[in-house]
Amino acid sequence: MMIRKGPYGYFAAEEITDPENISEYALGIIENDKSGHLLPAYINRTFAGTEISFDFSGLEPVDCYDCKENKHTTHQLSSRRRSVGGLLLSIHHLIDMLMNPALAVLDPKLIFTDDSTSCVKICCLPLMTDTPNRLSSINTHDLERLLRSAFFSEVLTEDEITRLIYSVQNNDEALFISTSSSITDTPLAAEQDTKINDTLIYILLMSLLSLLIFFMNTSLSLILAAAAAVFLMIELRTYRIRSDKKADKKDDGSSLILFDDSAGHGLNCAFLESYEPVDGAVIRYAVYQDLTTIGSDRFLSDLFINSDHVSPIHAQIILTDDTVYLSDCSSDNSTFIDDKRITPEIKHEVKSGQKITFGDIDFGITISFGQQERMEKMERWK
Repeated sequence: MMIRKGPYGYFAAEEITDPENISEYALGIIENDKSGHLLPAYINRTFAGTEISFDFSGLEPVDCYDCKENKHTTHQLSSRRRSVGGLLLSIHHLIDMLMNPALAVLDPKLIFTDDSTSCVKICCLPLMTDTPNRLSSINTHDLERLLRSAFFSEVLTEDEITRLIYSVQNNDEALFISTSSSITDTPLAAEQDTKINDTLIYILLMSLLSLLIFFMNTSLSLILAAAAAVFLMIELRTYRIRSDKKADKKDDGSSLILFDDSAGHGLNCAFLESYEPVDGAVIRYAVYQDLTTIGSDRFLSDLFINSDHVSPIHAQIILTDDTVYLSDCSSDNSTFIDDKRITPEIKHEVKSGQKITFGDIDFGITISFGQQERMEKMERWK
C-alpha cells in the first residue's frame, strides 16, 4: 500500500487491478463496523485506475512505536491490551460476517494507533476471493511478525502469542476466540497487583481515622475499625482466589503440547530458523504437531516459505515421542539434510543442530527434549 496525504487527512491506498473484484457487501460491512477496529474504506475511480483508500487521520502506524521511547503507565498498557484483544476478535468476526480474515492487512506499517495506544485500527480489503473463508487462511508468518512487534509483545505473554499462532495454523477457532477474549478481559498482572496495594492504603487511612476519632467517640471508631477489618478480609480473599485461579489454570491442548512434559516423553517440539533473512526477515517456526507440511502454498502448507524454488507442498516433518523425521515431497527432489539430498517419500531422521534445506532456503533445526530447554528457546525468541 501507498501512504497519501489528502486535503482532509492521511490515507493508505491500495491500487486495484480488477475493479470487479471489489465487493459492495464487504464495503457495507466495513462501513457499519461495530467493533471499532476497521478503518473506513473508500473507492476512488479515476482515469488512472481504481484505488481503495483507508483514512487513518490522527493515527500513526504501530511500527513507529518500535523506534520510540514510549513510557506508558500500567493502566495505559492494560487499555492497549484490551484493544489488541478486541482487534483479534474483530478479525475472527469477519468469518461470521462471511468475509475472509485473510483480507485483514497484518503489516505493522498499516495498522494504526492513537497517542495513548489504546485505540488500534486495521485495514480490511473489501475484495472477493476464492480462498476458503476460515481462520487458517490468515498468513501465520505475517501474524507472528505482528504479534512479536514491540507494540503487541509488550502487552501479550509468550504463551498467548504461541496459542494464537497455533490456533491459526490448526484452524482452531475456539482456541483463538478464548485466547483473544482472555486478552480483552484480563488486565496486566502489574495492574492487578496495584489493586490490592490501593486497597491496603485505603484501609490504613480508615484505621488512622478511627484512631483519631477514638478519643472523641469510641463507638464510631469501633465501627470504622470493624468495617476496615471486614473490607480487608474480603479483598485479601478475593485477591487470593484470583491468584490461585491464575496459578491453577489448565491450558488447552496447544499449551500442553508446547509446555507439558508430564507424560515422560522426551520429544515435545522442534524449532526451525532460517540461516538468512527471507523477504527481509528471518523465518522462525515452532513445530509441535505430529505431522507438519512445509511449502510455498499459503493454504495447503502448515509452514509457508515464499520462494519460487520451494514446491507448494515441499516436505513433511514428522514428530514422534523421541525422534524427528523429514520426508521430501517436492516436485524436483530438492530437500536436503546437511547438503545431502534425501530420498523422496522416505522418512529420514533429523538430529538437533543439523542444516535442513528446502529448495534454496537453509534452516537450522533445534529439537527440544525437555521443558527447561523449550522455555529457554521461547524466551530467546521474544
